[in-house]
Amino acid sequence: MKVRILGTGAAEGIPALFCRCSVCENAGKLAGKDIRTRSGVMINDTVLIDFSPDMLWNSRRFRLHLWNVTDLLITHSHADHLSAVSLALRKPEDYCMMPKGIGKLKIHCSEQSERRIREEVCFDGSDAEEFLYFERLNMFRSFSIRQLVCTPLPAVHSAGAEQCCVFLIREGGHTFFYGTDSAEYPELTKEFLKEQHLDAVVFDCTFGALTDRNRCRSHMNMDICRDVFCELKESGAVTKNTKCYLTHFSHFCGMLHSELEDEAMKRGFHAAYDGLEISLGDKQT
Repeated sequence: MKVRILGTGAAEGIPALFCRCSVCENAGKLAGKDIRTRSGVMINDTVLIDFSPDMLWNSRRFRLHLWNVTDLLITHSHADHLSAVSLALRKPEDYCMMPKGIGKLKIHCSEQSERRIREEVCFDGSDAEEFLYFERLNMFRSFSIRQLVCTPLPAVHSAGAEQCCVFLIREGGHTFFYGTDSAEYPELTKEFLKEQHLDAVVFDCTFGALTDRNRCRSHMNMDICRDVFCELKESGAVTKNTKCYLTHFSHFCGMLHSELEDEAMKRGFHAAYDGLEISLGDKQT
């Protein structure tokens, strides 16, 4: 399984559009790993998790061939994870020319995400059914995308009535957990994860090394990530060989990438960065 982390920033990104904080100003000067776009992951070059407002830039800087993407998994309908209007640009001939034989993009999402997409792609009178196909997510119910087996799991995140989710992705004997945009995962999710053998995990860490847990109602900090990791380690779900990363960092953490990496390593993690590649089954990075 080939995993590429496309974006590792919270809703504002880093540098944030209107911000003059020291993190944003220094990140703009340093560039490199300190530039964080909004969340997204690509798996095996054909599956996306979330479709952020930064997808155009990421497709250019990482040379992504988005016409090869057959399936899109949506964690929830917040705008930093779902740029619904951008999906209208996949309408063949009106906005793009794609190789022959390319079918509709299959979108696996909640009812709320589907509603947003249908409303926003019709700004020019388009009918979503012409180029998109929707599959409703059901928590804990696995589905297959060729060799991948995907399982949506409940998250704790404020999005009205919408059930936000995280994803467990399996291919052969290898398992990847992508857990962004959640406070400490619900007990049912943790119990499910404890029954797995996790080769790589990516945890939400919006608040970085900040220690105020009262702020962590929809996101996590490093201490909560460590607590979850210890639970999973006790069950045997993670081992010394499990690759463990943190993502979805806010500039309000007050830390640049090198500082986040130092703090993360103290707890047994690495700070993910835009463009990070994780290879499961071959040589791992």
